[in-house]
Amino acid sequence: MENNGIVRYKGKPCIGSNVVMLPIDDKTIPLPINMPLIIGKLLVINLIIYKILENSTLQPQHLYITTDEEIKEGDWVKLYVKHLNKKWIHQVTKQDLIEYPNFNNEGKKIIASNDKSLKVIMPNNKFPEDGIYMNLPQTSQAFIEAYVKANGVGFDKVLVEVEYNEDTLNEYHKEMESDKIKSVINMAIKMGLSFNEKDNWKDSLDKGIRVFNGAGSQRVLIDTTLEWGDIYSILGDAMIEFGKRTRSIEINNLLKPY
Repeated sequence: MENNGIVRYKGKPCIGSNVVMLPIDDKTIPLPINMPLIIGKLLVINLIIYKILENSTLQPQHLYITTDEEIKEGDWVKLYVKHLNKKWIHQVTKQDLIEYPNFNNEGKKIIASNDKSLKVIMPNNKFPEDGIYMNLPQTSQAFIEAYVKANGVGFDKVLVEVEYNEDTLNEYHKEMESDKIKSVINMAIKMGLSFNEKDNWKDSLDKGIRVFNGAGSQRVLIDTTLEWGDIYSILGDAMIEFGKRTRSIEINNLLKPY
């Protein structure tokens, strides 16, 4: 099977990929007493892959599915240093690509894994500067079990279909919007403004717009879908006006005849 050749399997586009297994870390756990010592054998315990070592211990492992696709900033890659005979996982930075022009020849792009610590930024059309942090596509439990059952034999090269679920992306968008609105409200309250949802029209709320109350009859409208820089600017202007109105109210109170 040739890497990166796009083929159709059961009517779906797939890509030729390699499967690599690497230890999670140097930590191990004792081999269960009743388990035979078969060095190199793989097994699954509580959804985690383990490899039996010579010293009667189990070492946890991760699976990484890699391709020869072009490596870009933010991608996770498997690197191999020949003279050290060492492999490790690394997330590529812009500086990496500048300092190591042969990066694409030395690393293999990871497109899926059961390592949940690997996260990538997905584009966020509504908040371009924020993006959405998501796990890399996960290897299915069925694939993991099949890999372990075969002890990795015959799994060097596989066909992989990788796609993000549309519903999952929409859910992330909703959660991010909700978190941003809460942050804006908390920030405005700390700055002295007050917020009452009943003072806001439902249509405005649905569009991410929030109206805050300031000093006297002051009203501050904030579109939470704006970039943070614009929101800070609106709040800054509101605080200047808030100070002016507060001072005016204090002076008027002092000048009131008793």
